[in-house]
Amino acid sequence: MRRTIYKRKKIIITAILILFACEAYAAENKKDVAKGNMLYNSKKYDEAIASFNKALEKAPDDAVANYNLGNALYRKGDFAKAVESYNKALVKEESIRQKGDYNIGNGRFRIGKSRGEKDPASAMKDYRDSLEYYIRAMELDPGDTDAKFNYEFVEREMKVTDQKPETREQKPENREHKTENREQKAAGREQKTEDREQKAKDREQSTENREQKAEDREQSTENRAQRTEDREKEQEKKQDEPSEQEEKKGEGLEFYQKPEGGKEMTPQEAKMLLESYGQEGETRKQVRLRKFADYPEPDKDW
Repeated sequence: MRRTIYKRKKIIITAILILFACEAYAAENKKDVAKGNMLYNSKKYDEAIASFNKALEKAPDDAVANYNLGNALYRKGDFAKAVESYNKALVKEESIRQKGDYNIGNGRFRIGKSRGEKDPASAMKDYRDSLEYYIRAMELDPGDTDAKFNYEFVEREMKVTDQKPETREQKPENREHKTENREQKAAGREQKTEDREQKAKDREQSTENREQKAEDREQSTENRAQRTEDREKEQEKKQDEPSEQEEKKGEGLEFYQKPEGGKEMTPQEAKMLLESYGQEGETRKQVRLRKFADYPEPDKDW
């Protein structure tokens, strides 16, 4: 039991000592940063750099120490290391993002400017990077007039550098790339033109097809109308021609027509006519019977 209590006390004491050590360490680190700031404000940049580096030995990720170290390096003209320190500071502290982007933009421009006429192509790349960081700074603070002024200044510097013969000679790849892009765009435009022409042809063909269908429908309508007209004429013709039954009836009525001259028959003449008509009917009956009796009847057995 006593051993357990002793171990617990020992752990607590150790933790307290570590806490005090950390606080003392942090306090000492803050002192180094504060000292570096004082030296920086006195324009003693070498001594300020040493003080900031001493603070970073204790806390390598300290955003304030890295940012202020970048400022001191920038004043010394070591722009590449200054940009590196700014980037380390931005990784840990977002609150200084806008100022850090602005300073990195300045650093990238200074790096490009230092290349000068020795390497214009690389200088142009640094200028483009500088513009990107100025854009970021203006997006975070649209009212930053310094960032806007520097952006326009770097743009003018790029135009001057781009007009130098050395820059044009060192950019054959860029020219080839631009040529390829122009050719690709031209090919794209030609393809679009061909597509439009094909669509126009398709529309014309579709219009012709519709017109042909309309003509076919008109022809079909005319054909139906002609057939209807032919049927009507045929019906009218049939109506005009007397039927066989009507002709027969007409023939039968001839026996009852008055004789020529308008004279009426006497009773005796009428009787004789009826008797003769009856004999003719019997004859017709016999004729009809004979037609059905094509074969002779057999002789009777006696």
